[in-house]
Amino acid sequence: LWLKHVGQASIQHVVTRWANMPEHACEKQLRNVKASVHHLRLEAVPGRAWSSLREQAASLALALDVDSDHISVAGLRTIAERLGNLRGDAASDGFWDWMAESALTDLSVEPSPITRLQALVATFAQVTGPESLEPDLSIAGGMAYLSLLRVPGASRSWGILFQTVVFRNVLRGLSPLRLETTRRRAQALAPDEVADGPELQQDLAKRPVASLSSALELLQVLVQFLRATSVDEYPELTALAMAELAALVSFPTEGSVSRIAAEGLGAVVAGAQDPKKARSTISAVLRATLMPLVMAQDKAATSLASVPKHLQESRTAALGLVRGIVRGRLDILLAAHAGSRQKKGKPAEEHSDGEEAGHGRSDNRIGDKHKQPASGADDPLLALLQLMCVLVPDRAEWRIACADAIISVLTDIVAGRRESAAKPQECTAFVETFLDFVERLMQSERVGSRVFAVDVLVAALDNTAALTTIESVEERACLDIRLFEGLLVRCSDAFPSVRGRALAAAAAALVSISGYEHGKQLLRSAFSEGMLGHVHLDLVELFRAAATDEKAHSRRAALSFFEACLRVLRTALGFDQHFVDEHFPCELLLLLECDESVMVRKALISSSTLLLQLCPSSQAFALWRRLVLPLALDVEKSVAERALQELEAVIVVPLLRLGPESVELPPVLTDMAYDDLEYLRRAIRNFLLQSQATAVSPMLKSLAVLVKSFIRELPPAAWPPAAWLLLEECIAKCRAEDSHGLAELVLQAWSFFDGGEAGIPSRPLQRVSRLGVQILNVLGHVISGLASSKACHLARSLCGRLAAFALPADEVRTALRVVEQLHHGVAACRAQVEAWRDATQKTLESMLLTYVRKGEATGALDTCIFMLGELGLEEDGEVVVSARIVSALQSICAGDVDLSNCTSRLRGHAIAALGKICLRRDALAKQSIELFVCHLSSKEPFVIRNNSLVILGDLCVRYTSVVDRFLPAISDLLRDPNELLRKQVALMLSSLLAESYVKFRGPLLFRFVYALSETSTAVRHIIECTCKEILHRQHPAVFTSSFVDVVCMLNGWTGHPAYQGAAGNEAFSLCSEPGRRAVIYRFLLSLLTVGQKFQVCSQMVTSFLAAFTEVEGRGRVRLPQHLQGQGGQTLSDILILLACKEMRVCFSSKLASQAGEEEVPTQGAVADPEVETARGALSGMLRKVICENVAPVLVQLKRVMEAERSTFIGPLQHCLCEILFEFKEELADVLGGDKELAGEVAFDMHKRARAQTVDKSKQAATDNEASRVAVDSGLPQDAMEEDTFEDAPASDTETYEPTSRDDKPVATRRVTRSMMRVEPAVVSPPMGLASAAERSARKARRLR
Repeated sequence: LWLKHVGQASIQHVVTRWANMPEHACEKQLRNVKASVHHLRLEAVPGRAWSSLREQAASLALALDVDSDHISVAGLRTIAERLGNLRGDAASDGFWDWMAESALTDLSVEPSPITRLQALVATFAQVTGPESLEPDLSIAGGMAYLSLLRVPGASRSWGILFQTVVFRNVLRGLSPLRLETTRRRAQALAPDEVADGPELQQDLAKRPVASLSSALELLQVLVQFLRATSVDEYPELTALAMAELAALVSFPTEGSVSRIAAEGLGAVVAGAQDPKKARSTISAVLRATLMPLVMAQDKAATSLASVPKHLQESRTAALGLVRGIVRGRLDILLAAHAGSRQKKGKPAEEHSDGEEAGHGRSDNRIGDKHKQPASGADDPLLALLQLMCVLVPDRAEWRIACADAIISVLTDIVAGRRESAAKPQECTAFVETFLDFVERLMQSERVGSRVFAVDVLVAALDNTAALTTIESVEERACLDIRLFEGLLVRCSDAFPSVRGRALAAAAAALVSISGYEHGKQLLRSAFSEGMLGHVHLDLVELFRAAATDEKAHSRRAALSFFEACLRVLRTALGFDQHFVDEHFPCELLLLLECDESVMVRKALISSSTLLLQLCPSSQAFALWRRLVLPLALDVEKSVAERALQELEAVIVVPLLRLGPESVELPPVLTDMAYDDLEYLRRAIRNFLLQSQATAVSPMLKSLAVLVKSFIRELPPAAWPPAAWLLLEECIAKCRAEDSHGLAELVLQAWSFFDGGEAGIPSRPLQRVSRLGVQILNVLGHVISGLASSKACHLARSLCGRLAAFALPADEVRTALRVVEQLHHGVAACRAQVEAWRDATQKTLESMLLTYVRKGEATGALDTCIFMLGELGLEEDGEVVVSARIVSALQSICAGDVDLSNCTSRLRGHAIAALGKICLRRDALAKQSIELFVCHLSSKEPFVIRNNSLVILGDLCVRYTSVVDRFLPAISDLLRDPNELLRKQVALMLSSLLAESYVKFRGPLLFRFVYALSETSTAVRHIIECTCKEILHRQHPAVFTSSFVDVVCMLNGWTGHPAYQGAAGNEAFSLCSEPGRRAVIYRFLLSLLTVGQKFQVCSQMVTSFLAAFTEVEGRGRVRLPQHLQGQGGQTLSDILILLACKEMRVCFSSKLASQAGEEEVPTQGAVADPEVETARGALSGMLRKVICENVAPVLVQLKRVMEAERSTFIGPLQHCLCEILFEFKEELADVLGGDKELAGEVAFDMHKRARAQTVDKSKQAATDNEASRVAVDSGLPQDAMEEDTFEDAPASDTETYEPTSRDDKPVATRRVTRSMMRVEPAVVSPPMGLASAAERSARKARRLR
């Protein structure tokens, strides 16, 4: 009855409650564990298995003879699960009591039975051993073993439970998660690629692979075990687990593996309770995360284009682990840092000037050698950060990631101490100590170290607010200025990657400092006084030095610096435009005009537009037009597109926004010069082509509104030419129906201009004349839209003005073209135009003949002659220009007319007109070519010579064979005294060479090379661009084959039978100007590749120098007797060129292998075996070439010079030292066994090296003495900046001396090979900074 009343559900509920009571739950857990363990058949485990396990504890291979065939993966997983659920003292005590009993039920079977615990451990050892062929079974056994170690009370039987060999086998089950193991398995079939031996390869190939999911579960169980275990009690277990987890963090197969392994290492750190053991554990963990943090654990990956994914995942996990340690155990870390500071330096209580520890900085300048860095053993976190700085691979992505990781750790340190609000000076001291190390690292001889130090400072600049523990803007400003000072020093580094990065970082520092009010005040005072912190702030010199740098990255950084300074000065600090122009003149951008680098030209466009936006002035407008408009025609498509984008933003968009009554163009289009208008025409033409005429119709409407406003409100002299230029280009691209509506408007504007031109008071005639040309050009495009009556009226007006010669010469050509369009396009005007043409022909002929015969000039004769030339260019020019007119023009050109009014202007017009007629008549051109050449004589006026030169260039395009024989006479003008004429001939020859109308050979080659030393910058720039961008690209070997000939020609020497380049070019000799010759040599050598330099070197030695020795079958060339002669200068140049730094690549395998790279690899770079092999082969080849070809000639030449007591023995000896420098250890073999000569060369090398060392020591002592004198004198800085003769620039006549091999502008002390410290080195004075040492040196010299 009771069961019916209660019901079955209630009975089940009561039973469940009874079973879940603590005492019953423990019994159930224990019963389940016993049932699971019973399936392992522990009673079958022999007693000798345990003794064998203890005996084989140091062996990886176990022979325990334990039967495991009946054990399944499911059974082991069940054991692991139930052992993990075993909770409560009662259950655990009962479990351990049960495990302590004998494994055998019948004790008579074995006299010394083993316990169940020993049998269970032996079973786990058998299952997880290396002999197991079931990986999943081994992993399941490992999970069960770890669960057994987690059972409460395991410490009582730890000596039996923990067996090192078993734990190692458990950890071996994690190997599938390691990328290193998978690679070895993949390479198991290729024994030569693995360095671990064939036994391991065969073992890896035969061993089955466990699934990743099973191994990942084992890793999770291991982490859970470490979280529940105190590592202080089990050091051996902790060490083994940490080693395996560190390997998984470094080489994970996937991101989750490294993340879980990092959690395990974090659990190890969290489980350390004793302070000393905790510090030791933290040090070990930090050491394990070092290589993953810098992503350098896989050296082969550093040669890839980007960071591999597994390295990124490993770094993320390691960084999370380190930051977690910092946040959780910060007290221990900072206590270690404070202890190391008290041990190595002053106690924390002793600070000068009453400063508290860590606050302020008495003198934290670069190069402070009195500070003692902390030891890495005492300060693990500081050691980690320093080692990261030293060991990071020298790759950009690696460096940036490592710098970000370092700053993240530092910000966590400061944030943790800020939250605790206790002893904030400890964190400040830590940051200060690390920054001291970075400042010393910036003076390292390793380029990669200096680059990385700059990257660290850049990352620190972005987080200065987070790196200060006190909410004080003064402390943040102090840190910003300190970082900025360090960056300024590196702006003058010897390597471009360092100085470019430092300058860009300095720009970011200025922006960062200007981001808060106190920083703005500091910058205002710095710009006003010229001092920021301890250095002199000279923005102009910094930008100038970077803008003229030889490397493109530095020049690009200069533009970033310019933009940052501009934003800071105008936007952040609010200085007016006058102040900006005074302290940072915008004309500095002209230094980068026509830069050869694409990225620099693109950045220049952005910088010019930014200047236009922030400083809208007429100067900025002119600068923008000069820099941006030409780049819209750039050969590089990306540069042209960027320029067109800015053109649209600056010109087109404001033009479309003009109102209906506006009479003002965008300000950048006002007051444009003629060159600016031509560039604008071409740029807007490219823009309309790129936009596919979509912007034509809106622009036409806006321009029509402007034209109406011009006619209504402004006189013609005030009409902007840019508006008519834009209108002309838009009408040329628009549809015919769109332009019909503008025809009447343009005709009205021409009528107003033509009728009102005479009434314009004091008008600029040239500008108004060009405006008339532009209006006529627009009118020529809209003639089809005019009515017949108005077209006839226009034709009558133009013909009348032309017949009366009332139009300026600029408008005559355009007016003739409009009349021709009226003749072909409007039928009603044909008769009128033909009648005018007949009358004009008679009038022109009559005027010209009257002038030639009688000397009477009626009307504007120059306009008459100009019109004749234009008519001669038309298709029916032979009909209009008769033979008598041609004869009259020739008489005027030749000066046969003996009249006082036959001026050079008139003769210039006659030559131009005759040349235009020759372009249409072949026979006349052949007859008149010599006439034009004769007028190139220096006796003729400039206008005659210039017009003749232009006509010869046009005739060369039309009739190349006719003008080709007169090229020597044309190229002779490259040495003319008139700079404009030299520029004109340079432009003409460059154009002809670019289009291959003439060949670059013979006298033209030598004279073009001569022009590379042109004193005029504009002419030299034209010649250099032509040689580099056109000639060298068309014919890469053109300067290689003629280099020695060029040397002989520049010295005017024809004494060498094989090189007669000076013959016929005696007037182009630079024998008395070695400075100009040096300019040419440097430029030509900069164009040559390594292989071409080898060819030039071979020509110098085997062809040129060998002729001075005894040669079989021919006579020997006599040695020059004096240095001052032509032969002496030639021989001296050859010897100096062989020893110069540009040619040193021919005699050094290291330099040859590094040629073409942006910078020399640093010591931190990873060595490539293939590169080393190639370098060794190259070294062997160089040795063979020098031994067989170079050294014998030089040795024989030395003997000849000694026999003749020649003055060239010294230069030859210096040349031998430079060539044989790399082979100084084997001089006797290289010199063919001549021990005496080898001794002489070795002595010269030693003597030169000792002299250089003495010079450096004297210079350092002088600088130290100067600094001491300047400090003791107490003079102001202005008094110490007196210029001396030593600071004066070198003259143009300086000789071309080779640069010393040992010159190092950065540092002279080698970096200590310790990974804990980097010793400071001597740093060169920074460019752009008037440092105290330099000013003191100047003052000391003045006092002495």
